[in-house]
Amino acid sequence: VRSISPQKALVFMKTTTLITILCTAVLTLTQAGTIGVDPTSGQNGLVSGNGGLTLGYEFQVTDTNGIVVDGLGFWDYQSDGLIFGQTFPVGLWDSATGTLLRSSVISSASPLKTSLDPDGGWRVNAVPQVFLAPGLYRIGALMPVSGANDIVGDPATFQSAPGVGLVRFLRQIGSPTLAMPYIGPPYLGAMWFGPTFT
Repeated sequence: VRSISPQKALVFMKTTTLITILCTAVLTLTQAGTIGVDPTSGQNGLVSGNGGLTLGYEFQVTDTNGIVVDGLGFWDYQSDGLIFGQTFPVGLWDSATGTLLRSSVISSASPLKTSLDPDGGWRVNAVPQVFLAPGLYRIGALMPVSGANDIVGDPATFQSAPGVGLVRFLRQIGSPTLAMPYIGPPYLGAMWFGPTFT
């Protein structure tokens, strides 16, 4: 046993604390949390975005303390990779301001997360954490021009994470790039689960 000076002990403690914080941050970014909105059953179908189509929904943060979003994802039918090697840009917006809070491009290489629906799973990319105060937010995924991966559609059932409630399904038509959805469904009862968040 040998003694060290108080200055060296302080430097050692600060270094150890910094390493612990950095490791925690890295693990947080690589491990996305609970699925925010997850279908438990539904009809699978292809959706193409000829001319530009972003599909998504509006959700409400009901938890009075807010929630933290740490991942964005897209549905992988049969959990065997996205067809044709396609990728899906997914965005998260503040409904009131239209501000894009986070975005990520989901691919077959994105980590697979289990769904309550036995017909598939979620490809999820970790994103820098963003705090969502109680209020309304929107999520959407840009559909490719043709041959999109199957998503879950109506009729469908779903479950929301604690502190989150699905409000309505929305779409944006005409933008060839990812855009906040704002147009209602084409018919009563229309549902689509392509994008999600954790």
